[in-house]
Amino acid sequence: RPLPGRLNVHSNWRIAHYLPQSVQEYFVTTLYTFIARHHHRRALLVQQQQEEAAAGGGMAVVGTASMHDAIEAALGDYMRHLVKKFLTPRLLDVVRTIQEVHSGPEDFPQLAGSHRELTSPALEFVKCVCHVLALDRAVGGEVEYLRRTLLLQLGVREFSREGGFVDPSLSFVLRDVVCAHCNACVDVDVLRDPVLTGEDEAGRWACSTCGHLYDTMDVEQRLVEHAQQRSAAFLMQDFRCSRTHQVSVKLLATMSDMCAPLSMDVSSRDLMQELTVLQRVAKFHGFEWLGETTA
Repeated sequence: RPLPGRLNVHSNWRIAHYLPQSVQEYFVTTLYTFIARHHHRRALLVQQQQEEAAAGGGMAVVGTASMHDAIEAALGDYMRHLVKKFLTPRLLDVVRTIQEVHSGPEDFPQLAGSHRELTSPALEFVKCVCHVLALDRAVGGEVEYLRRTLLLQLGVREFSREGGFVDPSLSFVLRDVVCAHCNACVDVDVLRDPVLTGEDEAGRWACSTCGHLYDTMDVEQRLVEHAQQRSAAFLMQDFRCSRTHQVSVKLLATMSDMCAPLSMDVSSRDLMQELTVLQRVAKFHGFEWLGETTA
């Protein structure tokens, strides 16, 4: 039966770029199958509802809440069956193939935001695919079963730290970057933007509006000032009572008047994480001043 409309899927999954090249194809194909089946099934159900409404003499109004709920329920049943009976056995074969072809960490690309030591292409494929599929809450239970099954095949425990999804890319958004030529103002992610992190080093800092290059010295100065401000804010902050959140006025004290430990608004761990991100920015973009500031 011909379906109304035609589906064009454009794959722009950022996390896919952190997988080996051949594994990316499995990732994109799996998600395309899921999205295409979802779209086609919904179109078919809507068409069936329209035909039934027409056959009933127009007694039912297409698009009402009850008909929408019926379509969503039928679609949910179909997608759960798809994950359980089609994707699960297929992905078991895919994971087995990835294990045979890819050996270790040397297959992973090193991109601007890379910050984790990835060792298993098959494991990262499983975590990325299941993380994206779980965005559809209608198939949450089936995706959890799929993830458990695939991790079991890899010998990884379901609730282990190794089996949990962690974003493979760092991120740092620089606000209000102004082009000196056309005055266009944009926010850029210096570790994720496809232009800023592309292979064309000469054109990385080109304005998307007029094509003229940004002043990278000004960009680096802003990043250095940000690092200095964050460090100063950490060093000059007050200690607070962890129970009442009142500022402590005692020097060299570790406990408040309420006998509760004193805490800081910005922890040393948070500061170190942000400085680590800035170090990655400095290394990738060749900002020596920023690198010295955050070292």
